[in-house]
Amino acid sequence: MMSYNLYWGLPMVMIVIFVLLLLSTVLLGIWTYKDARTRSLDAGMWTVVVVLIPNLIGLLLYFLIGRRHTQVTCPHCGAKTDASQPYCGHCGQLLGDAAKTSFTPTSKAPLIGAIVAIVLVFLGMLGMFGSLAFSHAIGSASFAPTQTVKNEGSWKFDADPFNGERTQTITVKKGADKVFTVDRQLTSGKVQVGVSVDKDTPGRLIDVQNGEPYDFSQWTQGDSIILHLYGTDAKGKISVTWQGQ
Repeated sequence: MMSYNLYWGLPMVMIVIFVLLLLSTVLLGIWTYKDARTRSLDAGMWTVVVVLIPNLIGLLLYFLIGRRHTQVTCPHCGAKTDASQPYCGHCGQLLGDAAKTSFTPTSKAPLIGAIVAIVLVFLGMLGMFGSLAFSHAIGSASFAPTQTVKNEGSWKFDADPFNGERTQTITVKKGADKVFTVDRQLTSGKVQVGVSVDKDTPGRLIDVQNGEPYDFSQWTQGDSIILHLYGTDAKGKISVTWQGQ
């Protein structure tokens, strides 16, 4: 089962999202500058507006306000004037066909690239938070409960990977040695061992050698103990054995 590695995967996803955001900002700035120059607008000002005002509000302002005030050159006085008006704003002469001047369309490639980058950012964030929520739910369901296994005298599971805590109640036969053996067959990460006398008490870390019996009689007067396993990016197979009832 695939899950986020909180020590590696999550930072990498955040870096990719940051790069995509930066790329979309640069592409929007390029397209706005070229489009504003084609329309004889203040290209620098509108580029700053689009780039610095977040959540695409700056781009919306450019479409609603900036592009509506496209400038043309008055054929009478040579000044720049609003193409949406029939008369020159400087000399008052009728603009005539000058007001209908067509513009060379600005390439939409930077704008399309920016939109694609923004969509990828949204999908990446949606997937990241969804996976984190799913991993948290799976972790709560798998790690929180304390299991009690009798008769078998063993506890085995695959770590793929194992992060967090798992607990197990160990009960030995009456009169049997109070020992358990932990066998870690890991390809990466680590698993630490802790013990407690009841499930409501945090486990106390102990030094358990791999594959060697550990005597837990020093921790309890009874025949049971709670075993805690703490995994950190552990991958492989883990098994615990004891003389079960």
